[in-house]
Amino acid sequence: MSNEDGYLVAQKYTAIDKMVKEELGSTLTAPFMTLSFMALLVIPHLKLSDKGLFDGDGFSLIPTPSPSRNFAGEKGIREDYAID
Repeated sequence: MSNEDGYLVAQKYTAIDKMVKEELGSTLTAPFMTLSFMALLVIPHLKLSDKGLFDGDGFSLIPTPSPSRNFAGEKGIREDYAID
């Protein structure tokens, strides 16, 4: 979204699209459109969001271990950053 003139936005988009392909070597047809779809939580089946791990098939967040404990239930190294 932009409040700039549509032609100016298109010109800027074309410039960064060209830069990503030529200078960074992207082989994607539309790299920025690809990135915009990656932000959708329902694509793919499992997604990491700002709220945690998301199950796109069940459309729900997946419970994860507390940051202060590892997967075996043992206390982590950085207990001072614990959230529980």
